[in-house]
Amino acid sequence: MQKVKKYNDFDEVCAFLGRVGWLAECPRSSRDLIFGSARLVRFAEDEPVYRMGDRSDGVYGFVDGGLQIMLPRDNQEIVPIHLSEPGFWVGESAFFSDSTRLVSVVATRPTVGLHVPRASVIELLESHPDIIQDFYALSHRNLATALKLLANLTIANSTSRIAQRLVYYDEIAGKCGAPIRLTQEDLANLVAVSLPTVERVLRGLGDAGAVETGRGQIRVLDRRKLISLSYG
Repeated sequence: MQKVKKYNDFDEVCAFLGRVGWLAECPRSSRDLIFGSARLVRFAEDEPVYRMGDRSDGVYGFVDGGLQIMLPRDNQEIVPIHLSEPGFWVGESAFFSDSTRLVSVVATRPTVGLHVPRASVIELLESHPDIIQDFYALSHRNLATALKLLANLTIANSTSRIAQRLVYYDEIAGKCGAPIRLTQEDLANLVAVSLPTVERVLRGLGDAGAVETGRGQIRVLDRRKLISLSYG
């Protein structure tokens, strides 16, 4: 969701992930070890990074493109629960619990990132045990995101719920006005309201000058106004 240039070079990808997201907060020594164990990966639009129920094959970090985190409802319909941002890392939970994947991660458009294979993570932990603290930090970061999204779903007022979710996505984009690449149907699934409700709320936010909608995207025009409307 952050507007970045197209990344095709391994060193450029590493440089970006060293500045943005989880690895930017890790010691330089940890970053170097992880980059030394990683490989460049690319995913086409609608291609799964992994699916719910898969065995862990390592961890992934992303710099360009877009990802949806998908989860099945009780009726087994697969719906998006989160859109990722550049600098997002995922996959550590299934690795450390030695369990299958709890969610599916799918590219929403051509996407570039790094993959640290399972065997490489094991080697890192055996040769540099202290690096586990950095992976704990990643789990904490992803749990904080999950709790924030869960808290959003407890907001009873649909306008407030939608507006606050858009504020969150605009904040992680880094720059107000960067396009949030999701359809109105996806937004309805993300915030668990009906599509007509999303359409009505977005019309109101648009009339207020807070957002504008386009084909497959929403743009926040005035973040302060959107924040004010989200608590109105």
